[in-house]
Amino acid sequence: MDGIKLATLTNEKIEEWRIDFIRRKATDPLKEKSARISASSFILRARSLFSAETVARIRDIAEIPEPLPFSGIKAETVRVSRYRSSFDLAELLESAREELAAPRPEEYKIFLLGALAGLRRNEIDVLPWTAFRFDEGVIRIETTEFYRPKSHNSEADVRVDPELLEVFQGYYARRKGGFVIESDSPPPPFDAPYGVYRCQTHMRALLGWLRSKGVISKTPLHCLRKQFGSEIHARYGLLAASEQLRHGGVGVTARHYIENRSCSVLCLGHLLVKSERTIVPLQENRRAQSGAARK
Repeated sequence: MDGIKLATLTNEKIEEWRIDFIRRKATDPLKEKSARISASSFILRARSLFSAETVARIRDIAEIPEPLPFSGIKAETVRVSRYRSSFDLAELLESAREELAAPRPEEYKIFLLGALAGLRRNEIDVLPWTAFRFDEGVIRIETTEFYRPKSHNSEADVRVDPELLEVFQGYYARRKGGFVIESDSPPPPFDAPYGVYRCQTHMRALLGWLRSKGVISKTPLHCLRKQFGSEIHARYGLLAASEQLRHGGVGVTARHYIENRSCSVLCLGHLLVKSERTIVPLQENRRAQSGAARK
């Protein structure tokens, strides 16, 4: 901040940064793809700082270069892989109930809010007990003294299982403060940088537990939110999943949060075996390969 003059943000300099950023990160194809996605995200965010509305507000108090920074830079379109589950939610829930509920209750509460309500990390971190509308069967996400929603769509009710509400009613009866997750740390300042949480210790411990259970992801807690969306989609459809995840539209839900579990095959395979069978069945082929390996 205040360290770089806007006039120095030329298209050439920005393009040089983008190429160098990808080159330094791309030690293998997977990391190269991640770097390209990150670079595009940074460019899009930076470009949003120079929207027509913003420029109109500051034109009288700041010298705005022409052309505007980032105006000639095209963010690279990189296809983000659709979500694929690496775990069974029912089995994970059973493990959490056995291993976390009694000895590590705060981690258990975080897990439940992520896996069975699809809440984001910052929503969980400063979730007040007033968000639980036990009589209505919902958790209400709204603006509070310590939380600003990601977008206006994020402010909504999340309908959850009655049994989940019963679990939290028990925690509510034993509450020690106004936040659902107990922590010795105070709420972060409203303008705190991204990644600062009052429940950081509990969250880090839960991330380690999730990884030990096969939740393979750079963001295991967010993976619970995606799994929640996929479970809703499998039962009630895309629109219901989008509404429960509180997205602005079904497009975001379909591209990034949903695992397609339908068996979409052509159903013409029977024509391959209509005459004399010459194809070795899979199970028989595997047994033959196993026997050859032992020899």
